[in-house]
Amino acid sequence: MKGMRNGFLRTRVYSWTAGVALATLIMGFSAVPSYASEVSEAAVPKQAEIETSAAIGSFEDEGNPHNYIQPAANGGFLVLNIEHNTEASVAHVTYGKLDSSLEGVWKHELDLNVQSGASSRGVQRETSDGGSLLLIDYTKPDGIRELQASRLNADGNAVWSRTLQTDGLASHGHNSLIGLEPLADGGFLVSSLNLDEQVFTVLKYSETGEELWNRAKDGVASGWLVGNHDGYYALMNSPHGPVGVQADVYGREIRNINFDLGSGKDIAEVRELPGGHIAVTGLKGNSKRTQILSNGLQLFGDTEDYPSDRVYLPEEQVYVRFSDRYDPLGSTTKMHGITITGLKGNGTKVWETTTHYKEDNSFGIRYDTGLIYKIPTGYALVTSTSGSAQKPVVLDFAKIWIPE
Repeated sequence: MKGMRNGFLRTRVYSWTAGVALATLIMGFSAVPSYASEVSEAAVPKQAEIETSAAIGSFEDEGNPHNYIQPAANGGFLVLNIEHNTEASVAHVTYGKLDSSLEGVWKHELDLNVQSGASSRGVQRETSDGGSLLLIDYTKPDGIRELQASRLNADGNAVWSRTLQTDGLASHGHNSLIGLEPLADGGFLVSSLNLDEQVFTVLKYSETGEELWNRAKDGVASGWLVGNHDGYYALMNSPHGPVGVQADVYGREIRNINFDLGSGKDIAEVRELPGGHIAVTGLKGNSKRTQILSNGLQLFGDTEDYPSDRVYLPEEQVYVRFSDRYDPLGSTTKMHGITITGLKGNGTKVWETTTHYKEDNSFGIRYDTGLIYKIPTGYALVTSTSGSAQKPVVLDFAKIWIPE
């Protein structure tokens, strides 16, 4: 998915039918998850193990970690990080690919001359031919904001690199969010949400990076863009609630519908699934609900409400719960204890693992970033380490090993 918190859309409320339920069973998505008040202790969960794995790097775009990690179609991940050298006024960009064991496949680096103190952000996405697109939004030393795009082959080498034309873009820069979506025709979409003006802009580019058209929408608080073979979908939060738009290859709206995620929930996450399905998760307070959408934003399946400390993985029909506490280890030491549990829809524990780190006021580690992916040996989990306000956030992978 080409995740950015940007938006646009309006959506009709769909009813749940027996036919949809049957289709859900056929496709393997569960439609009946529930709260874990029904936790069954009868089955002993598998004792999983967790270990630190590949480092992703530091970045300053704290609200959009999904832009820096992209699951690859054949397993593995594309990873990106941007680190600023303020003294040299340089943004150091590292981008690469990991295999499904989180071992490095290739890695490349580049330096961009930037305006001192200005922020930079980026996004990398896989293309249908096994290559990728890389987009960097940065400010040049003369104060001009630029979008630099690069098309990479399967080994990460640049086929071309150019500054994109941004005619029609209301604004981009410090308080904006970017998104990138490769398309099957070889072209790609770039989206930008200006948070101050709440203007969401989608721009279409050709296979060689030439601008073809642009579309803008007002009144968008946050949203996500998903490419489609004959256009795109945009999902967003608006003053009228969660909405969705389906557009054709020219960006013209075909469908504009309102979502009912239940109990006043707003969209908090959008995730692409195999087979062209989209998982949309709504959040309000301590409650979440996930809907599975098929072609045309039709409701394909949904969950009941579940607690916000969990991440639902539709492909696995598993909820991953994160909890933390202070655990006494010995007479004088306190450790921060993180327990991660895989749950079925009825609350039964499938697997569980616990890890600790020494409590320290200078840094903190988050395991509940919401970025967790299935790999052959279990799960790949993205952790986030933050320190003082002057230090960037550091992302790392952790492996959760699930015994056979």
